This record gives sequence, C-alpha cells and structure tokens, in this order.
Amino acid sequence: MNSSKYREILTLFETLDIKTKGYMKDYFKNAPEWVYDSCSVIALDKNDIFITENSKVQNVHLLVEGFVKATDFRIQGAIYNFMWFQPVIAFGALEVLLGETTYKTTLMASTPCKMIKMPKVVYEKWVREDVNALFIESANTASHLMNQSRRERVYLFMQAVDRLAYFMINYYDQFEIDGVCQVGLTRQDLSDCTGVSSKTITRSLANLMEKGCVGKKGNKIIIGPEQYYKLSQYISDIVD
Repeated sequence: MNSSKYREILTLFETLDIKTKGYMKDYFKNAPEWVYDSCSVIALDKNDIFITENSKVQNVHLLVEGFVKATDFRIQGAIYNFMWFQPVIAFGALEVLLGETTYKTTLMASTPCKMIKMPKVVYEKWVREDVNALFIESANTASHLMNQSRRERVYLFMQAVDRLAYFMINYYDQFEIDGVCQVGLTRQDLSDCTGVSSKTITRSLANLMEKGCVGKKGNKIIIGPEQYYKLSQYISDIVD
C-alpha cells in the first residue's frame, strides 16, 4: 500500500499514545487500501458538535485523541451529559451494526479532538468482510454499553453527593495524568453531568471537600491519589 491516505493514517498512528496506537494498528491490520483511501483525518475544537441526534448516518468517526461527551437536550428541558468517551471508540459504528439510519445521540467534543472519519458505506463494507475489525468493534462497543448501563443503574439510587463522588471517580479514571486529575468543569458542567442542580453541586462539593475526597487549587477541583482512595472508600458500599 503506497497511497497518500495510507501514509497519512500510518503517520497519525505513530503520534498516538502507546495504548491507542496498538489498538488502531490491530483494528486496521487487515484493512485493504480502499478503506484507507476513504478515510480523512479531522480535528475538532472544544464544544464542536459533530453528530446530531436523529440526523442521517453518513459517517463513522473514530476518536483517537481527546474526549467526547454525549449530550441529551430533552430531559425536562435541561442539558444532561450522560456519557463521556475517550479513545478509542467508533461513533456511528453501533448504528451501522444495528442497521439504523439515524444517529441516536448528540455528540460534542469536550476537549480538542482528533478523529478518523470514514463514510458509512465504506465502514459497513469493511466490517462485513473483515472479521478481525468486526470482532474488535463488537467487543469495544459491548464494553462501553455495559459500563454505561451500570453507571445509570447506580445513579438511579444515589443521593446527589453520592452521584458527584461517583462521577469524580469516573472522571479521574479518564483524565488523570501521573496520578493527578484537575477537574476543568464548572458547577454548571457538573450539574449537566450528574443531573442535579448547580446549587446542590455547590453543597455536595463542600461536603466532599470536608471529607477530604477532593481538593482545590485556585478555582480548580483537584483529585490526587489520596483523594481518589477516599472517594473509592466513600462509595464502595453503594456500588459494590
């Protein structure tokens, strides 16, 4: 394979972190040249919406860098960010596998992102012919759905402060760097993500800070290893 698109995609792989690079190389290891030739590398800025609920499925977006949130604008007239995603995930792949013609949620970049975009017709043809790619995609999609389902079940029975603690643990797992996570979200963001009011978020944050479950640096919430351990202990009786 010597096409410019093939070289562009392989060059992109080399810029990714070790885990993501390994996943992508395994995912694409049997991909024919026409798959690479259909791909384009796109960059998104924070808050860019790249998929809108009920719009026609035209492309599959493979997230390889950055973070994305799934947003529901309909719940009691409020915004609810009900799921966060990190690499690697193929947005639109589930719709293709289920034979759906429209996207089922609105997706927005929560940080600057880099993605590989592939036309739906090409992606569908590829996974029908490539058992390796189909198996990897199916396993990854099932894992995300199981995690989402578990979180929603847990949230159903949690008080506000418990929801926030559980969210902080999941946020740390996704965003920590060298054991420390700086939560770059406003109180309104936290309200959107947990489904409770911003006033309740303020009270819940104060509660968690008093317990030593989160720290503060300027206007930023900080979670280090000690805080993460305390958060885990705090909710262990609820989620176990």
